[in-house]
Amino acid sequence: MSSKEIILEKVDKLFAQFGYKNVTMRNISSESKTSTGSIYHFFKKGKSEIALTILENYYQEVINGFNSIINKKVFDLSMQECVMELIDLFVKLNFKYQSSPELQKVGLGKAGKDIQDKIQNEIVNKFSFMLKLKCPDFLDHEIELKSKICCILCDRIFEEWENSHEDAIIVEMKKAVISYLQT
Repeated sequence: MSSKEIILEKVDKLFAQFGYKNVTMRNISSESKTSTGSIYHFFKKGKSEIALTILENYYQEVINGFNSIINKKVFDLSMQECVMELIDLFVKLNFKYQSSPELQKVGLGKAGKDIQDKIQNEIVNKFSFMLKLKCPDFLDHEIELKSKICCILCDRIFEEWENSHEDAIIVEMKKAVISYLQT
């Protein structure tokens, strides 16, 4: 693993544990065992650039994971199985990028908002694509609305899961989304 990757991994854990606002460059330096100068070499704008890089990496993995599911599995799986795969992807990525929920809450200015919007739009687009394939009799506006509501449902349930990390909540999320899509 490169020095930059080590910094990102360590800082992700720091942000998740202490919150973005409570982590200092000194904490980052100490935890990553990297001098502050080296950190600024990789991340010219410091902590905010590190946070944006973590969010951007999360976004790329969401896109890659969704594309993998949509491109390789959507034709072989039922709608329910596709939904379960998409939710499992989110769970996996939220374990890997532990600070993502925290970073999305603090905002990080326009750049952070742009990344959040890209993530949300991509999720809605992938859900829409899946629904178009799996439910051809839905009208376009129904598909877009159902996709947005599925994302909202997932967001709400993820918030509960982040607080408890109980697997039963994930099972309930899958049931709720599938049940909603069948109406």
